[in-house]
Amino acid sequence: MSTPSKYAPSRLTATIRKGREQGFLTYDELQDQLPGDLLDSDGLEPVVAMLADFGVEVLDEAPDADSFFPTRDSVGDADADLDEFQAALAAQGDDRSGSQDPLRVYMRQMGNTELLTRAEEVVLAKRIEEGLGERNEAMAGCPAVIACARELWESVEQGELGMHELVAKAPGDATRAAAHKEPVELVVARQRLARLRDLHERFLQMLAKHGIYSDQAAKRRDELSRTFLRIDFQPAAIERMGGRLRGLAVQAREPGIGDRRARLELEAGMSIADLEAAYQRMTIGEAKARRAKNQLIEANLRLVISIAKLFRNRGMAFPDLIQEGNIGLM
Repeated sequence: MSTPSKYAPSRLTATIRKGREQGFLTYDELQDQLPGDLLDSDGLEPVVAMLADFGVEVLDEAPDADSFFPTRDSVGDADADLDEFQAALAAQGDDRSGSQDPLRVYMRQMGNTELLTRAEEVVLAKRIEEGLGERNEAMAGCPAVIACARELWESVEQGELGMHELVAKAPGDATRAAAHKEPVELVVARQRLARLRDLHERFLQMLAKHGIYSDQAAKRRDELSRTFLRIDFQPAAIERMGGRLRGLAVQAREPGIGDRRARLELEAGMSIADLEAAYQRMTIGEAKARRAKNQLIEANLRLVISIAKLFRNRGMAFPDLIQEGNIGLM
């Protein structure tokens, strides 16, 4: 098969968009759009790795729809990260053609990013907030996530986990916390966590008595959800609880689920259909927030370069100016 030395960006964009939508591409689909100097094994492997980072798996052939379960990063807006991928691909191609200067590659990639206006920064901040809100609401509707939160709270009560590791605004220094009166936010967080545990216990009793599909169970799930959303959990705790939902959703797609459906639904505290819907909502919310964060970060990195240019030839090397600016940004 003859391969052109240049690829058509519009065709490649359409191909990557397709991969984002379905979660995968075949090697044949990918190779048809890549430039010839990236088609050997050494060039193709980094491209496949880049695609995996953008949520697109590259497979030998299209999988069966019932057996393929997209990774967490493959759910979301099909147009997301296309510019970033194009820039990374261009850098990969340039590196193979002899341009190995890391600063030049970095400058080229950052040159594709526009500086943000104040209004655009506000829009991105709102997108991050909306995405995280959608993620939290999806998690709050899953009793298995509540069970994980309860386990974490019980670990705090037993002294195995610090309160500052579970909720925000909790003192990280136990000695300082003991010497001073607890902040009001921390007192309220303890009360809400205790209530969450009590509601979860009642939910389990209701589940055993009336079943997952009962109106009584649905009512208890709503109470659990509202209480969960009133607690300001730390990001690490949220990630751990999200992992519980993710793990159950993966199990729901495994072959032979019919024999284990009842047990899995009991562990999740909801139907398989509701479990998968919650997982999809969670990953979409995460993807939305992650895309907005990346845009904000890239724009600020671009701003660092713009400012660094103003201080050239003033006693510090340009790469050092960029490094110092990035450190300050972090």
